[in-house]
Amino acid sequence: MALDLQSRLGTEMSGPDRFDLTFVGIGNEDTLLIYVRYLPRVNREVMNIRIEGAKQYIEDERKNRGWPWLKIREDVKMQELPAK
Repeated sequence: MALDLQSRLGTEMSGPDRFDLTFVGIGNEDTLLIYVRYLPRVNREVMNIRIEGAKQYIEDERKNRGWPWLKIREDVKMQELPAK
């Protein structure tokens, strides 16, 4: 499921949104991690909308597939920039 989500909803920091949105299956694939790293000048509103949309999509898929055991976690942090 993580690979499918990545192809549908993933973003890259090199794009105009300035954040990475990545999906990772952890544990025995019973937990899906929404892994987000963003730059200081990110458009937080756009980023938060994308994260909430991803969570809703995952929740809908979880219900449609009959996977009550699937857990969703988030790891959202600002990316540290190298010192000049």
